[in-house]
Amino acid sequence: DVAVRVDRQPPGEVARIVLGTLRDAKRPCSTQELTMHVMAERGMNTADKGLVKTVTKRVGASLRHHRGKGLIRSVGGLGGLLVWEVA
Repeated sequence: DVAVRVDRQPPGEVARIVLGTLRDAKRPCSTQELTMHVMAERGMNTADKGLVKTVTKRVGASLRHHRGKGLIRSVGGLGGLLVWEVA
């Protein structure tokens, strides 16, 4: 079950990976890039479309939460998609 696999991560794990990736990045990153990084870091199957969708939702929620706290900001990227960077 996709939800079970994703829920096995320790609390704050997605945020830790996302924020660390953004801090290390030399440019803003898209939600999709951050999702793939989270999945790769955790050894998840990036070819599993259902799992990618679930992790993308988790990453997006983490991004919005941390934007609300002022830690990161979203800016317009290519094609009008948001990209994210450390505030």
